[in-house]
Amino acid sequence: EVLEKCGFQPRAENTQNYGVSNSDLCLTGTAEIPLGGSVMNSLLEESTLPRKLAGFGRCFRTEAGAAGQASKGLYRVHQFSKVEMFVVCTPEQSEALLQELIDIEKEMFEELGLHFKVLDMASHDLGAPAYRKFDVEAWMPGMGRYGE
Repeated sequence: EVLEKCGFQPRAENTQNYGVSNSDLCLTGTAEIPLGGSVMNSLLEESTLPRKLAGFGRCFRTEAGAAGQASKGLYRVHQFSKVEMFVVCTPEQSEALLQELIDIEKEMFEELGLHFKVLDMASHDLGAPAYRKFDVEAWMPGMGRYGE
């Protein structure tokens, strides 16, 4: 239920989520799911917004369609850990807060001394829950390209 309310299709043919056989349960591919679930079905007072959250998650993805894209090393794996930044806000606050999240991510990459680029993703590359998305990719010398 939480996956679907976050805009994911856990039982779709091209899903990135693992389902648990004979169950409605799924393994999540992002910490956004439990963060969204923490405010799901809540009536939030506008005066309490924005709510800025972060979550560390063990993520599980099928990497459907990724076969052969990264055949060297351990770039495409089915289980990994990551931190997600998540904001609940009004539509009027959205653009400024999205920029704030991008700035935080850029600052972390700069402090680590990584060469990186910011991609404003095309609408056909967006997942179901997104109306806009930016990816920050670091240069990976061993792969000879940028990547998340």
